[in-house]
Amino acid sequence: MKEAQSFQWHITNLCNFRCSHCYQEDFSSEHDLPSDKIKTILENLKNQFGKIFINITGGEPFLKKDFFGILELIEKFDGVEGFNIITNGIFLDEEKIGTLKKSQKLKELKISIEGIKSNDFIRGKEALNAVKKNLEKISGIKRIIMFTVASYNYKEIEDVFDFARNNADGLIVERFVPLGNGL
Repeated sequence: MKEAQSFQWHITNLCNFRCSHCYQEDFSSEHDLPSDKIKTILENLKNQFGKIFINITGGEPFLKKDFFGILELIEKFDGVEGFNIITNGIFLDEEKIGTLKKSQKLKELKISIEGIKSNDFIRGKEALNAVKKNLEKISGIKRIIMFTVASYNYKEIEDVFDFARNNADGLIVERFVPLGNGL
């Protein structure tokens, strides 16, 4: 049996943060695709690859106006084997978490942080605390911390590891991509 083709899909550029290292420079919804175009892309991907696995991201995917409609489309689409959501974790309230828990295809929530001390400097006061509180609300969905290493936060790797061990189910250390704001 052929393994699913995996890819990362930026469904919106909208984001509530303007992280200095971000590879984006456009934070608008100008290029967001409507659901019918997303369905066409899914059908084309199925025709080309058979089964697909999607890492849904943005910007911040929870800011996309029809985000849960898109998730429903993905959930019902037989060509999608599974999906993850990459988020900054700020919008993970109990209602959204409850909706996500009903998904049969959602495998992981990947929550990005910028370090322990650096996070609030980059994303605003109490941002890490808000993410930690939201992580505590999640059960039944695998939680992965994503940490982008750069010159300003590499010394925090051990603290991030401890944070992930105490608040999540895993850790991904990402590389810095010098594009967009990060250039």
